[in-house]
Amino acid sequence: MRRLLSAFLRSTPGRTIVVVLVAALAWQGYLYAAAGSKIDPEVASEVEAGEPVRVTVVLGFTPERFHTLYLQDYGRVMGIDGNEIHLRAVRPENIARLARVYWIDRLEPVAEEDR
Repeated sequence: MRRLLSAFLRSTPGRTIVVVLVAALAWQGYLYAAAGSKIDPEVASEVEAGEPVRVTVVLGFTPERFHTLYLQDYGRVMGIDGNEIHLRAVRPENIARLARVYWIDRLEPVAEEDR
């Protein structure tokens, strides 16, 4: 077994697989670590209440159809304003999932005028 593992790690495909796995794990670790800083404290306090929340998803670009359809899996789209998508009825457990999406910059509370 040890020889087989050693031969695998010495081969180009073996090293490539190891590098890809390490890179994928590092990327997932980064997304997990960065997720907390994307959630506005007011949204975090609403999540602790355990009720569905309204949230503004801020992107670093103008959203396209794909982004809107993707976010519909997490809540109902109330509207789009520039680079912001307003969602309602987002379950608390989905807030952390949204924060781990790499193309989402921030999760903020929905402004009063957008309610």
